[in-house]
Amino acid sequence: MLPGIQDPPQWVETERLLTSCPRDIDILYHKTKPTSQPENPMLLAMYQSWCGAHRLLETDPHIHANAPLWGNDGIRIGGKPIHWEQWKTVEIMKLHQVIKDGDMKPFEELCKEYDLPPSQKWCYLQLRHCLKSCIGARPWIIPASPVVSYLRVWGRFKGVMSGLYGLLERHLFSEPLLKSLRTTWQTRLHIEIKTEDWAELIKLIDRGTREARLKFCLFKTLHNWHWTPAKLHKAGLLHHANCWRCPNTTCDIIHILCDCPSVQSFWTGIGRVLQDVIPIETPLSKPLLLLHDIGPTPDLSRPQRRLLHTALATAKICILRHWRAPTPPTREEWHAAMVQTATYERVIYNLQDQTDIFLQIWTPFLQNTTP
Repeated sequence: MLPGIQDPPQWVETERLLTSCPRDIDILYHKTKPTSQPENPMLLAMYQSWCGAHRLLETDPHIHANAPLWGNDGIRIGGKPIHWEQWKTVEIMKLHQVIKDGDMKPFEELCKEYDLPPSQKWCYLQLRHCLKSCIGARPWIIPASPVVSYLRVWGRFKGVMSGLYGLLERHLFSEPLLKSLRTTWQTRLHIEIKTEDWAELIKLIDRGTREARLKFCLFKTLHNWHWTPAKLHKAGLLHHANCWRCPNTTCDIIHILCDCPSVQSFWTGIGRVLQDVIPIETPLSKPLLLLHDIGPTPDLSRPQRRLLHTALATAKICILRHWRAPTPPTREEWHAAMVQTATYERVIYNLQDQTDIFLQIWTPFLQNTTP
């Protein structure tokens, strides 16, 4: 080593490994890598998000029109992704390049179009057989990936991530799924929800708060995504479905958030605060706590509904944060979480020059409650 030159700090190498991400989007199509390469958490999170987005949109993340032929976990020969340099050299890269009229292009057409050597006939037959296994019976219909299409069109503009979030959100609230969810919750809560009331309820869940954390909590509750003891037991991952805090033997999300005796005093305290702040005259029923069904309280103003929506969502987050702890959350913890949410929303409303709306929503709570 030259005099005066020291080894770089250890964090420099760590940062290089974490930020050294391939620029090609093809990295999303294969998770395999040499064992000598360290695990990159950024790439792993990107891959999981990529697959999760396609799963929500009910599309295949590996088989679509713009999917790569090479290094794609969805296109395998002999159980392994393929890498054919001669095909890549003549720029045959994507799945749509080899598909035409519901079948694979004739070999002679590929040779003429891409100057592919005649010696690649055997590889062509292998690929055709492989695609038959991957895609199914002909005629082949190769859809475009909605995620790729969105990123290609809107990736150069502002708001690309909020737009992609909206794309996934619209699927979560698609008409067939909403109808199924309505039937499910009517059965679980033993109530009847009118179609127009359900539409208003979903609109409130979707637009009732600006904070993504609260929205995500409501989405998970609505779609029953929480891994409760009942769900773990049904999946064979837990040998019982008992509650962690009480003798109940069927611990689902309704029990955790509403029925468990350990959360009754928590909800009672919050109910008293809300009666003073909003006020609401009806008790906190299961439809109100779980789905924010405020049908029995039609006289609430829009700011009061927003505050009630945020208060209930924050309370559920507090419960879920402690659902395996021996003690339930406290009203003080809920109040602190509400103040934190108010701080976030104040910044958002101020940036949008809507401070007056923020004050209409939050002033009753901030002036009339104490930690």
